[in-house]
Amino acid sequence: EIYTLSLHDALPIFDQCGDDRLKAELLIRDNFFQWEQPMIGPSGDKAIRRAEIAVARVPQPDLAALLTGTTAYASVMRARWDEALQRTGAAVAGYRARGLPRRMLGAVVQRNWVRLRRSEPADLDAVAADVRAFRPLAVADHETELARELGLQDADARFQRGDVVASHAD
Repeated sequence: EIYTLSLHDALPIFDQCGDDRLKAELLIRDNFFQWEQPMIGPSGDKAIRRAEIAVARVPQPDLAALLTGTTAYASVMRARWDEALQRTGAAVAGYRARGLPRRMLGAVVQRNWVRLRRSEPADLDAVAADVRAFRPLAVADHETELARELGLQDADARFQRGDVVASHAD
């Protein structure tokens, strides 16, 4: 019989584990399950703080990027747009520093998602710039889903700027 653990069951076990990176990653991934809905509250803030403490013990750029990418959603929920963009930008930089192009592209998609949610003219221009810079990398690395997502984000940005006919076709 195979025994599977839920994240809730796994946390006490991993607290005893000597692998700080594993504990930090688990606490990051557990974050969403602790957040109140539809608006993050004290339990979510506590989960974020626990993950931040765990990540501070393991100073690795990709782990910090995973945390900042996760907590960017909390910033969006609170309409803290600049904070969300700072966090997603840090995630892009962290994955780039660690040499993880697929995760970096995922963070770029997330950053563009934040920009499209806020939808200020400068955000829409930044989405177009990201697509020009990163879509060729996604295509070259055969990351078709990420390349498709970047293309959709570009079309969405153009649509919001008023280029309805061409963006609708795309």
